[in-house]
Amino acid sequence: FDVPIIIEDYVHRIGRTGRAFAKGDAITFATDAEKYYIRKIEKLIRQYIPVAEIPEGVYIDETPYEERQHIAKEIDMQKRKEDPDFQGAFHEKKHAAAIEKKVREKAKAKAGKVVKSFKKGKKFDKKK
Repeated sequence: FDVPIIIEDYVHRIGRTGRAFAKGDAITFATDAEKYYIRKIEKLIRQYIPVAEIPEGVYIDETPYEERQHIAKEIDMQKRKEDPDFQGAFHEKKHAAAIEKKVREKAKAKAGKVVKSFKKGKKFDKKK
């Protein structure tokens, strides 16, 4: 029922539903985050995959935050494989400058050096 990350797996799975000229239906549940893979599958099979809405009265739990983050990271990784220049939301350089600054300040403080900071346009020195 889930959307596979390796799109060729989907094509293989769907092919098994209608062997030897028999008919069959395949149902796949996809989250908004998995629409990326659905579009890739449609491009591979050169067909539109019809979408059916979930019937009223069916309760759907909200996806936990950690799982949503995991899905978003998976999509970022997949896009990065296809396009090496793709940065996405989870790239390593995003907070590199801020992290580097904190590391430098911590090292200076540990060594007992003066750390210069700027606050509201005023320069002041403080010992840590």
